[in-house]
Amino acid sequence: MNYCGILVAPYSPCTSSTSGVYNYNEASYPGTGTVSVCEKVYDQYGLVSRFCHDNVAGSGGQIGVSRYFDMYVGNNSGNQHTVDGKGLY
Repeated sequence: MNYCGILVAPYSPCTSSTSGVYNYNEASYPGTGTVSVCEKVYDQYGLVSRFCHDNVAGSGGQIGVSRYFDMYVGNNSGNQHTVDGKGLY
């Protein structure tokens, strides 16, 4: 499931998120150069995963088996950039 894919303000989350049964969340910067992006995953108990990295940040093994999550991506840089989100089942 792809989400976000729009310009995101500096140091801000994307206004588009996704919820559902997933086992992986990824934030990526589709442009050239280096931009810090972040991903966040929440379940009913709170924050499960939060990673920031240059150009691509993924939840890795942090969220384990597929279950219901609320997933977000964001821009962790000082300028406005497009950030893509991807949730995998």
